[in-house]
Amino acid sequence: MAFIGRCALWVQQGVGAFFEYDTPKIVHIRSKKIGILSRSVQACVIAYVVGYVMVYRKGYQEVDKVVSAVTAKVKGNALTNFTNDELENVRPEWRYLYRRVWDVTDFVVPPIENNAFFVMTNVVITPNQTRGECPEVGVWNCTENINCPPGDTNFKGHGTLTGKCNLTTRTCEVHAWCPVENDLTPLKDRGVLEESKHFTVLIKNQIYFPKFDKQRSNILVSQNESYLSSCSNSEDHPFCPVFTLGYIVEAAGQNYSE
Repeated sequence: MAFIGRCALWVQQGVGAFFEYDTPKIVHIRSKKIGILSRSVQACVIAYVVGYVMVYRKGYQEVDKVVSAVTAKVKGNALTNFTNDELENVRPEWRYLYRRVWDVTDFVVPPIENNAFFVMTNVVITPNQTRGECPEVGVWNCTENINCPPGDTNFKGHGTLTGKCNLTTRTCEVHAWCPVENDLTPLKDRGVLEESKHFTVLIKNQIYFPKFDKQRSNILVSQNESYLSSCSNSEDHPFCPVFTLGYIVEAAGQNYSE
C-alpha cells in the first residue's frame, strides 16, 4: 500500500508541475551608474556583433578558395592567292608558297601555351634551308674578298663570314642556314594573314568551389552547340563566349592591320 501511495504522489506532483507556469522576478534599481554601465555593456556587445563580426569580418558569409580552369580554342581558315605584283619582295620561284589555304595548324604557333594563345598574322617563308655556305642578304656588302674578314659576325647577319665575296650578289658569303632569310615582308602594306581578324576564339572558363561542391561556367545551359557555332560576342550577344580576333584587338584600342 505504501508503494501505491508513493506512486500516486509522484503522479500528482508530475501533473502539477506540467500545468505550472513560472515568471521571472524583475527588480528595478534606480541608479544612474548601474544604468550607464548596463547600457554600455549592451552597446559594446551590439557593436562587436554588428560592426566587427557582421560588417568587418562578414561573419554572415562563408568563403571558399576557387579552383579555376580557362581554355581557349581558335578556329578559322583563309585562302591567300596573291598576284606577282603583290609578292614583289618574294623570289619568283617561292611565290607559290604564299598561294595556299591556311588553317589552325599553320597560324596558331605554338599550338598550346600557358595562359595565352598566339596567332600568326604575317610570315616570311624561306624553304629548304640546309647548313652550308651562301651569300648574305642586306648586310656585308662587298666588292672583293678583302671586304669579308673570315670569322667575323654581324648582329644583323645570319652567320659567320667565310672570307669570300659573292660578285653576283655583291655580298659576303657566310656559314649559315642557306639560303639565308630575307627580312623583307612578302607584302608591302599588309600582313599575309590579315584575314585572320575574322578567325574566332572560344574562351571557356570553369570555376569550382570544393567546400560547397558547386561548379559554374561562362557557357550557359541554354547555349547549345548550334548556338555556339553561330554566335559571336557583341552588344546583341553579350553572353556569347566566342570572340573574333578583330573584335578583341579593337576592344583593346588597337588596329589589327598594324
